[in-house]
Amino acid sequence: MATLSFSNIGLNGKNVGTLSLTSEKLRWSDSKGNAIDIDPLTVATSSWTQFGSSRGHWRVYSNQENGSFQRFDGLSTSDFQKLESFLKENYKFRVNVEEVS
Repeated sequence: MATLSFSNIGLNGKNVGTLSLTSEKLRWSDSKGNAIDIDPLTVATSSWTQFGSSRGHWRVYSNQENGSFQRFDGLSTSDFQKLESFLKENYKFRVNVEEVS
Protein backbone atom coordinates (compact mmCIF):
# COMPACT_ATOMS: atom_id res chain seq x y z
CA MET A 1 0.00 0.00 0.00
CA ALA A 2 1.39 3.39 -1.01
CA THR A 3 1.67 6.04 1.73
CA LEU A 4 2.73 9.66 1.98
CA SER A 5 2.95 11.76 5.15
CA PHE A 6 3.65 15.41 6.03
CA SER A 7 4.29 16.81 9.53
CA ASN A 8 3.42 20.25 10.96
CA ILE A 9 0.43 20.73 8.68
CA GLY A 10 -2.36 23.07 9.77
CA LEU A 11 -6.02 22.22 9.32
CA ASN A 12 -8.18 25.16 8.20
CA GLY A 13 -5.71 27.63 9.71
CA LYS A 14 -6.07 26.21 13.23
CA ASN A 15 -4.60 23.05 14.75
CA VAL A 16 -1.29 21.64 13.55
CA GLY A 17 -0.85 17.93 12.97
CA THR A 18 0.14 15.26 10.47
CA LEU A 19 -1.38 14.78 7.02
CA SER A 20 -1.18 11.15 5.89
CA LEU A 21 -2.34 9.70 2.60
CA THR A 22 -2.81 6.05 1.77
CA SER A 23 -4.38 4.42 -1.25
CA GLU A 24 -7.61 4.20 0.79
CA LYS A 25 -7.93 7.57 2.58
CA LEU A 26 -6.62 10.99 3.50
CA ARG A 27 -6.15 11.54 7.24
CA TRP A 28 -5.17 14.56 9.25
CA SER A 29 -4.56 14.08 12.98
CA ASP A 30 -3.05 16.08 15.83
CA SER A 31 -1.39 15.18 19.12
CA LYS A 32 -4.64 15.82 21.05
CA GLY A 33 -6.46 12.97 19.34
CA ASN A 34 -8.40 15.12 16.87
CA ALA A 35 -8.62 13.61 13.40
CA ILE A 36 -10.50 13.82 10.13
CA ASP A 37 -10.64 11.15 7.46
CA ILE A 38 -11.54 11.81 3.85
CA ASP A 39 -12.49 9.06 1.43
CA PRO A 40 -10.93 9.90 -1.96
CA LEU A 41 -14.19 8.87 -3.63
CA THR A 42 -15.89 11.86 -1.98
CA VAL A 43 -13.44 14.40 -3.42
CA ALA A 44 -14.89 16.57 -6.17
CA THR A 45 -11.73 18.57 -6.81
CA SER A 46 -8.70 19.99 -5.06
CA SER A 47 -6.56 23.08 -5.46
CA TRP A 48 -3.08 24.30 -4.56
CA THR A 49 -2.37 27.95 -3.78
CA GLN A 50 1.22 29.02 -3.30
CA PHE A 51 2.12 31.98 -1.10
CA GLY A 52 5.56 33.47 -1.59
CA SER A 53 8.31 31.33 -2.99
CA SER A 54 8.16 28.24 -0.82
CA ARG A 55 4.82 27.63 1.00
CA GLY A 56 1.19 27.08 0.16
CA HIS A 57 -2.02 25.34 1.07
CA TRP A 58 -4.02 22.52 -0.44
CA ARG A 59 -7.83 22.57 -0.45
CA VAL A 60 -9.88 19.41 -0.84
CA TYR A 61 -13.49 19.96 -1.93
CA SER A 62 -16.24 17.44 -1.19
CA ASN A 63 -18.64 16.15 -3.83
CA GLN A 64 -21.31 15.79 -1.14
CA GLU A 65 -24.37 18.06 -1.03
CA ASN A 66 -22.86 20.61 1.34
CA GLY A 67 -19.81 21.10 -0.92
CA SER A 68 -17.55 21.66 2.08
CA PHE A 69 -13.78 21.72 1.92
CA GLN A 70 -10.76 21.16 4.15
CA ARG A 71 -7.65 23.34 3.88
CA PHE A 72 -4.23 21.93 4.72
CA ASP A 73 -1.70 24.69 5.45
CA GLY A 74 2.08 24.71 5.64
CA LEU A 75 3.01 22.51 2.72
CA SER A 76 6.22 23.42 0.92
CA THR A 77 6.61 23.57 -2.85
CA SER A 78 8.52 20.29 -2.79
CA ASP A 79 5.73 18.74 -0.64
CA PHE A 80 3.24 19.81 -3.29
CA GLN A 81 5.21 18.07 -6.03
CA LYS A 82 5.16 14.82 -4.02
CA LEU A 83 1.47 15.28 -3.20
CA GLU A 84 0.50 15.96 -6.80
CA SER A 85 2.34 12.86 -8.00
CA PHE A 86 0.74 10.69 -5.27
CA LEU A 87 -2.77 11.96 -6.10
CA LYS A 88 -2.40 11.28 -9.82
CA GLU A 89 -1.04 7.81 -9.25
CA ASN A 90 -3.31 6.62 -6.41
CA TYR A 91 -6.53 8.61 -6.67
CA LYS A 92 -6.55 9.43 -10.39
CA PHE A 93 -7.28 13.10 -9.88
CA ARG A 94 -5.25 16.18 -10.47
CA VAL A 95 -4.80 19.35 -8.48
CA ASN A 96 -5.86 22.72 -9.88
CA VAL A 97 -3.15 25.32 -9.34
CA GLU A 98 -4.54 28.71 -8.31
CA GLU A 99 -2.55 31.90 -8.74
CA VAL A 100 -2.46 34.59 -6.05
CA SER A 101 -2.63 38.07 -7.52
